[in-house]
This record gives sequence, C-alpha cells and structure tokens, in this order.
Amino acid sequence: MLRLIGEAIVHKKLRSSDGQDAGNVDAVYAYSIVIITEGAHEEYKLPKSQDEGFDGAEVFLKVSRAELEKYKV
Repeated sequence: MLRLIGEAIVHKKLRSSDGQDAGNVDAVYAYSIVIITEGAHEEYKLPKSQDEGFDGAEVFLKVSRAELEKYKV
C-alpha cells in the first residue's frame, strides 16, 4: 500500500485498473496522492484507499481511467 511507501512513488507512472496510463504521481499527502497527466496536464487528487500496489516502477490503481475523472481537481 502507498501508505507505507510515501515519497518513493513521487514521479512514478500510474496504471489504472483497466491497464491504461493514468499519468504520474506529483505529490503524496497523508490521505491522498496528486496525479498529473502528461500532455493535457490535468490534475487529480485520489484517496490513498484507491491504490492497488507498487512494483518499484509503476503504481497500480483500483480505479479505471474513466473513473479517475471523478477525482479531477
């Protein structure tokens, strides 16, 4: 879980539950992570409860790319 990893995931790529690129981790807070997408530079604030895991290279999310839209800042 990201709660244990913290700053180690900043600037890491994110992968949605449907396997799509979901951007990069921009910041980590106590209960959320801030995601920035490449290209459009959209920003999302996602609760840490929506993380699936981290393999050292990518952070995996429990939400699909479409579901990520409800966390748009």
